[in-house]
Amino acid sequence: MKTRARKRWRACVGVGESERRKKEEFSRIKFMIVHDQIYRLHEEKKVENRHFQSRAFVKNFLMLRRICLKYGQFFFGIFLGIAANHFFAAKSSNSSSTSVENAASFSSIPILINGDTDNRINGVRNDETDEVYFPWIWLKSFFDVFGDFGGEKDEFIFKNSYSEMNYKGDEEYTPMSSFMTFGNYRVESRERVKLISGVEGVPFSTQWSPEGYFYPVQIAQYGLAAFSRNVTTSSYDSQAYTASCGTSFNQNSDPPCSINVFQKHSNSYLTVCFEHLSAGSSIIVDHSPRISTSDSKERTGRVEIHYIASKVPEEVPMIEKAEKRGFAAMITIGIGERNRPGCISRDIMNDALKGLGKRNQKSVRHFRGKMDKINSIKFVGEGVIKSVKLAKTGYLEEFKSAAVWLRDHQTENGTWPIDVGKERIDYPDLIPGWTSAMAQGHGISMMVRAANSLNDSSFWLAAGRALESFKKTPKENGVRNLVFGKFVWFEEYPFQDGLFVLNGFIYSLIGLYDLAASDNAPDSLKIEAKALFDEGLNSLKTLLPLFDGGKGSFYDLGHVVKKTSPNLARWDYHTVHVQQLPFYKKIKDEPVIESFALRWEEYTKGNYASHN
Repeated sequence: MKTRARKRWRACVGVGESERRKKEEFSRIKFMIVHDQIYRLHEEKKVENRHFQSRAFVKNFLMLRRICLKYGQFFFGIFLGIAANHFFAAKSSNSSSTSVENAASFSSIPILINGDTDNRINGVRNDETDEVYFPWIWLKSFFDVFGDFGGEKDEFIFKNSYSEMNYKGDEEYTPMSSFMTFGNYRVESRERVKLISGVEGVPFSTQWSPEGYFYPVQIAQYGLAAFSRNVTTSSYDSQAYTASCGTSFNQNSDPPCSINVFQKHSNSYLTVCFEHLSAGSSIIVDHSPRISTSDSKERTGRVEIHYIASKVPEEVPMIEKAEKRGFAAMITIGIGERNRPGCISRDIMNDALKGLGKRNQKSVRHFRGKMDKINSIKFVGEGVIKSVKLAKTGYLEEFKSAAVWLRDHQTENGTWPIDVGKERIDYPDLIPGWTSAMAQGHGISMMVRAANSLNDSSFWLAAGRALESFKKTPKENGVRNLVFGKFVWFEEYPFQDGLFVLNGFIYSLIGLYDLAASDNAPDSLKIEAKALFDEGLNSLKTLLPLFDGGKGSFYDLGHVVKKTSPNLARWDYHTVHVQQLPFYKKIKDEPVIESFALRWEEYTKGNYASHN
């Protein structure tokens, strides 16, 4: 039954094909609603398949097609649904008439938005009840709401917010536990992460500059996400391999030094440890990932990645893509000079996706993929290999890389500077080298976890140095500011006039808490961090009502400072606010903060503040 029905509906769907492409999502919704209605009515009325072949139905269908041609495919769903309902009802009651003329009458009607004659959309009116139907694609945009099919596409789910609540604050939080919801983060997959640097082992960002730079906030989030997943992952499989040449390889190796894997598995995290790799040596991975984009089907193709031990970018690019016969692409990633003992750890699947998506824009083209098969690993040049391992994940290695980078790139003043400028309307530009309270807070959270898990006191020293920025004003390259000249605020963006961004401030407080609450931290650092945390917490409790927008939250208080239009938080940022506030439910009994968390969560469900 469904197959025959689809064939008939396609005749109507085909009208206005170019328009259908422009409104693909809306057309898909209409089609599924109509198809579901017809199928459900068929089952309820127990209409036999032969009814679809009746001459009366064909006559009615041709009439519907003429309606489509007259009013455009925009309204075909409503006409078709009403006609089908009337048809089945008439059949089940042995009615002699099955024409759509006896069904409820619908007509096209222009809708003037807010009475503006220059702002019209096309709607549909029920001529009997005067009920007016608005197109979903317009409702979605105008009211900033969302929806999609759920389950077996037998229902439509309407949502006020597109963000999901993953953190309620019910779990116990310690400086060594998972960092809030960061276990769900895939920082390396973000479109504005160019790649995980082959030299540093941390994200190389294009967040605010297409040329790319190392962004301390993103690097800390990468490390905190890896730490969180490592805490919640009990174990993961790994497999060791031995190269055909043993441990040493050179240009004269015959046959060439390689590992023939040729097996299907999901282990795509490669770790190669070595005594040394001579300049220009390569580790070449031949694999077959299954790749797809948002608008294409999944396909399998061979990809070859060359990890080259040479200076970056003087001798080899950070990442490059080229064509190669028999392969979907050949990707080159520079890993720097490797003439001393060490290891290289790479997520092969992520490197393939970044290479395939490389383009001369701020964002990498987004691909999805999973490993289908690794064919071989080859070693070209000269070097001595100690071990080769393939694992499903490399969370601990990723965390270590981020922690070491942050420790080694901290300034003498204890800051992790942001090396690109930042613009904001009504404020002077921040010049490269500015300090962010969010970077300082995330950095402290990383140093605390690294000091405890790696048993290295150098990370405690770095955490202590980071506290200095919380005592200095933006003019002194610090992050400490005052709201109304009274309440301490740690600035994510340290404009001297004050912007007072909420989410970055709260993250900075969590970093201070991590240091103050860590059992193994030096007492002097714990006392200092607690004093700063208490100052910030008092400001948060006092000023939180200023961020309440009645149906969402404000991203910052720039409108209070500059007397301008408020900056409403996008739903994903509002969700961050909602998930940050319950953090205080576990560490402190703060009913004021908890009440805002509950109310703001209701905003995501459409339960807004009351009118007078």
